[in-house]
Amino acid sequence: KATDDREHVAQELAKYNLLAIPVVDEKYRLVGIVTYDDAMDVVIEEATEDALRMGAVGTLDESILDAPFATVWRKRAVWLSFLFIAELMTFAAMAHFKDAVDKVLALSFFVPLCISTGGLSGAQAATLITRAVALGHLQPRDWWRVTTHELAMGLVLGLSLGAIGFLQVAVTPSDWLGLEGHQRWLLAVTVSTSVMFICMWGTLVGSLMPLIFQRFGIDPGYASSPFVATFVDVTGIVIFFTVARWILL
Repeated sequence: KATDDREHVAQELAKYNLLAIPVVDEKYRLVGIVTYDDAMDVVIEEATEDALRMGAVGTLDESILDAPFATVWRKRAVWLSFLFIAELMTFAAMAHFKDAVDKVLALSFFVPLCISTGGLSGAQAATLITRAVALGHLQPRDWWRVTTHELAMGLVLGLSLGAIGFLQVAVTPSDWLGLEGHQRWLLAVTVSTSVMFICMWGTLVGSLMPLIFQRFGIDPGYASSPFVATFVDVTGIVIFFTVARWILL
């Protein structure tokens, strides 16, 4: 129909391998056609918008070098400022666990490793789910299937990365860590366990956020990699130091 979303029309053309599709009004009277060339223009435009949103950049009507410098600055600065302010919460999280860092300084060495694991796994999941939503393969009603699948995937990925983290601690010289004996191995278990939980959490958040956005009528593209990474960074610190208190302290 003439009121259908143009992206939906492009998907229908691709789904049925059509060269053109008729457009009708509410009374099913022919009012025009949409050709394959028209659909390709829509696909390119929508893909560009999605890519910009996933990079935390507002949509641009021109090439980046042709658009006014102030316009590009504004569209990039707004999102970066929001994400920067959100990242300031990592400062509060680190300050809350200052006692843990004071007791075992080596914990601070592995903070970037652990939180980046969550951000990367979350960004990866968000990209996959956002693309699946754009292609019509997933809807918000599929949230339970996505949850169970991504929790299992996050667990397997977390175990794999956790094993690498364990080995990293194991081969790090003791004088670098400032730990001896069983404390060294407790640190290795802390790092590997934290990586596993953070990876599971990041994967879950990254996979569900696009579905939540779509459910509330927000473009899933806004559930961008930087947005997911920022959120998981803060919560990843909490997970890391909570696990450290359970195992090491």
